[in-house]
Amino acid sequence: MKKRNVITISTIAFIVIVFVAVTLIIASKNDPGKPKDIIKEKTVSNQYDYIDTAKLKEVTLDGNDKDGLIPTLNIWDNYETRDFAFSLKHGDKAWIVDRAGDGVKIMTKDKRVGWISYWFIKELK
Repeated sequence: MKKRNVITISTIAFIVIVFVAVTLIIASKNDPGKPKDIIKEKTVSNQYDYIDTAKLKEVTLDGNDKDGLIPTLNIWDNYETRDFAFSLKHGDKAWIVDRAGDGVKIMTKDKRVGWISYWFIKELK
């Protein structure tokens, strides 16, 4: 009788270990990790979606205006209401995520996303 209980406990322990191992393997395969070509886009305050930067066009911010150089450019959280998000400098690089009218949604290499007018992007002038 004792032999049978030992086998049953050993069998249950083995099944539990296998279940945990399989669960961990499946979880690690579903985790996208942090590949270099996947960046998160800020869409709503503190909400992120994955974006494949290989499909995005890299551009240079250009502060040259008819009145001279604008060294610091405002980036907006919402292009229509001009809610300030952050600022970038003339010459900084970014990716184009979207475009609507005169507004261009850009993403920086440090994963910040916001809107800027197209005339401040060198490649769109």
